[in-house]
Amino acid sequence: MLPVDVNAPEWNGKIVRFGGDSEVRELKHAARGESWDVVAEAGGKQIAFGLTPGAPHRLQNALAALAAVHAAGLDEAALAKQLGDVGIMTGRGVEQTVAGATLIDDSFNGNPASMVAALDSLTARPVQKGRRIAILGDMLELGDEAPAYHESLADHLKGIDGVYCVGPLMRHLYNLLPVDKGLGWHETPATLEPGEIAALLRDGDVVVVKGSKKMFWVNKFVPRLAAALQARA
Repeated sequence: MLPVDVNAPEWNGKIVRFGGDSEVRELKHAARGESWDVVAEAGGKQIAFGLTPGAPHRLQNALAALAAVHAAGLDEAALAKQLGDVGIMTGRGVEQTVAGATLIDDSFNGNPASMVAALDSLTARPVQKGRRIAILGDMLELGDEAPAYHESLADHLKGIDGVYCVGPLMRHLYNLLPVDKGLGWHETPATLEPGEIAALLRDGDVVVVKGSKKMFWVNKFVPRLAAALQARA
C-alpha cells in the first residue's frame, strides 16, 4: 500500500459533468440521413452542431469534449463547429458500401461497454431497405463473468434483425437468440470463411462487425468480407 500524505491539500478545482441532467448535456437531436443534428447545453448556453455519422456513443464523446472546453473557459461554440468533421479511426466504425451492403468495421476491439454502444448505434441507424445485421465475436479477458457478459447482450438486440456469432463465448449469446434472429455460429474466426457471411447478406443490409481484436481485426476479416461481397456481385 502506498503511504498517504496527510498534508495533501483538498481538491479546490472545478468539476464539470456531462450527460444526463449535467451542466453539459444534450437537449435534443434529429436524424438527417446518417448524420445527427444536435442541440446541447453547456453552462446555460445552447450550442448546435452536427455529427456524422450520428450515434449515441459519438454524442457522449462530443459532450465530453464540450465539457472539457467549458471547464477551461474556452469558446464551446467554436469547438462545436468542428465536431462534425472529427474522423473515425480504422477499425472503430469506418464504413464502406460494397455490392449494396454497408459494412461498419468496428473490429479493432470489443468489451461489454463498446459492444453495447455498437449495437445501440446500429439499432438507431435509419435503414431504407434491407436489415440491421450484427457479426459478433468473443469479448476476451473478462474472467469468470465472461459467459454472463455475453448473455447480457441479448438485452440490446431488439432493433437488430439478424446476428451471426463467432467464438466459444458468443455461443452463450447464440443459444438465447430467437430462431428468426440467429443467422449462425462458428467456433473460431481462424476457419470462418468470409464467403459464408457474404452469402447471408442482401442488398441494403447494414452490417456491423464487432469483437475483440483477435477475433476479426488480426485476420483482416472485414476487408476479406468486402472482397467476398464484391466477387459475388
